[in-house]
Amino acid sequence: MAKTYAGRWTAATWLADRGFGKPTVNADAQAPFRRAYANDPLNFSIPDQFPSLIMAAGGTPHRSSSAGRLNGIWTLGVDLSHRVEARESVLAITLVDPAGRLKGAWKISQSLDETVNEQNLISLLEHCRSRLLELSFTGQILVLRDGRLFENERYETYSDVLNCEVSVVEIRKRHNPQVVDGENRSIRAPWAGIVTKTNTMFISTTPPASASALANVLKVTWHPTRNRLNLEPSEIAEILISSSAAPGLGQRPHHLPSAIYWADGIAGASDEDLRFRGITIN
Repeated sequence: MAKTYAGRWTAATWLADRGFGKPTVNADAQAPFRRAYANDPLNFSIPDQFPSLIMAAGGTPHRSSSAGRLNGIWTLGVDLSHRVEARESVLAITLVDPAGRLKGAWKISQSLDETVNEQNLISLLEHCRSRLLELSFTGQILVLRDGRLFENERYETYSDVLNCEVSVVEIRKRHNPQVVDGENRSIRAPWAGIVTKTNTMFISTTPPASASALANVLKVTWHPTRNRLNLEPSEIAEILISSSAAPGLGQRPHHLPSAIYWADGIAGASDEDLRFRGITIN
């Protein structure tokens, strides 16, 4: 039930009265309009803000949980974004609970490098461990590494610092093959398929955005020694698909698993790209 204000306003009325969700500027608005990019028109606000407003107020727009033992597995997103013009890279880590709710986000800058600085990684993981203690964490963690896990990025670092068993998978977002049905059309439902006799899987977590669009296909790889949770490929696929339906900035589903969605956006946020600038980051 919506909370009332002064005994007569609902939460939706309170937000609308202050300019949120309206297509044009409200001269009496007490809150600024949210824009996705710095060059967006000042006299318009972007649509689909309601989930963002709920989360900003400490609420949960909806939940997206897996079944059975998977319901106790948290996800940790790790992304390294590169800003060539600034000669720096940004490492971001996000923590998402089994219901798909963002529970923590941390980032740190380092010299421009395609590999993660281990001390920076340890520092962020220590903050994450503190957050897990605050939340009375008792589950398990699936680490979603955006891109390649390089040789200097030791798998053991995650389990040692977080003080729990983890599985680590690598997720490649780009330059993946399209998979079509018998009529050469994109499959219009979430799907996953493993390459025979390998630890490589291709997955599409959401249907194509339109009838003419192609699916967003992700490549997921893992090493058996890094799968301490003994997750089956079907279980990994279920977690990723469920996580992609978790709350985001707007009302539309995002094709990235939640922890990667947040980490990728936070690491790439800038003075031009404003979409993830409002997320609380330590």
